[in-house]
Amino acid sequence: MGVLGGCKLVDQRTFDPNAGRPPVPHVPHHPGPKPIAPFLVVRAGTPEAEWRPVVTHAAQVALARKPGVLFVLTGLAPDHATPADQVRALGAVASGDERAVADAIIAAGAPPLQVQMQVRTDPGGMRRVQVDVR
Repeated sequence: MGVLGGCKLVDQRTFDPNAGRPPVPHVPHHPGPKPIAPFLVVRAGTPEAEWRPVVTHAAQVALARKPGVLFVLTGLAPDHATPADQVRALGAVASGDERAVADAIIAAGAPPLQVQMQVRTDPGGMRRVQVDVR
């Protein structure tokens, strides 16, 4: 018995020091790229006299830096209870706010082919038009 006192018994941990311990999930330090802020945001209800000069100037600056720039307009509307209400809300954003911003960008010198329009819902958000450039 005295001979075995200095020996270590062989078990799972002899070959794997983490055997029998609960697993620890790996959480990456950087979960992904941060979302890029839009080039411009025009909130619904903002008077045209306030947003039009800003949009015109921004479009002219973007065109001066990159003549082939693509303006991507995204009309955002909050969620509605029924699909029919949602369609009406998205149609109102597309034909009203988004169309007015697109017209301002075209009037600033962008060819119509360089203006792309899309609409989508934004749960919990407010009605607005985001302008991104590519």
